Amino acid sequence: MTATIYHVNVASMVDSSRVRVGRGAVVLAGLLAAVSACGPRLPPPPHYTPELTPEPETRCPKEHAAAKAAREAFIGEEAPGLGARAAGTAFAHAECERAVLDGMTIDALDDAIFKKSIEAVKSQTYTTQNLYLEATRYGALDWAIRGHAGVGALHVVYGDKLRRTEAPVALSDPASLAAWRTEVELLARRVAHDGAAYFTQAIEGYELAPAELRAQPELAKTLRAACAALAEIEGPGVAMPGACR
Repeated sequence: MTATIYHVNVASMVDSSRVRVGRGAVVLAGLLAAVSACGPRLPPPPHYTPELTPEPETRCPKEHAAAKAAREAFIGEEAPGLGARAAGTAFAHAECERAVLDGMTIDALDDAIFKKSIEAVKSQTYTTQNLYLEATRYGALDWAIRGHAGVGALHVVYGDKLRRTEAPVALSDPASLAAWRTEVELLARRVAHDGAAYFTQAIEGYELAPAELRAQPELAKTLRAACAALAEIEGPGVAMPGACR
């Protein structure tokens, strides 16, 4: 399965006056280019077929094995409950991979370390995203709601990791440091804003769910978290979906 990677036009984001003088400015341009080349925006979901779900190395072997078994049981079968089981195990695997991602950082000590660490974070993010999206595609509405909310949260997490990245030591002059913080903040906001569509899908799914699903405490908790995240991303004055009011 090939993920589509979006590239940020760094030239349009970094004022030319910031990159004309000093090694710090050169490093700034290089590191921001590395962020864009590694794709700070998460990819749109590819066409999905369960048998093509990638199986990268994982630190969640138990959850991986359970999801794989449920996925294989689902393919070609129509027995009741298999779709929900496959969705639930995919989501559980996604949650485990998300915990791994939560423990990762982006280090910007120098250009090489920065590229390596952001590539590792990106790879783990894509792995987790694929699993959350898999959970949305088995026809189980409750897991679809959780899966879409999970992808939205991934965008926020990735944006926060960019935001918390320390400036490289080569960026010692105040102008380069200020430019670094400004541009990284813009990238972080852009990534988080892309999560809004997934939070909206989760909320709309909840609105369509039957009463017995909406009564589930975990699903109601997912709704509250999605509404809070969407409000944070969109800011004040934006009309929220009915279920959030």
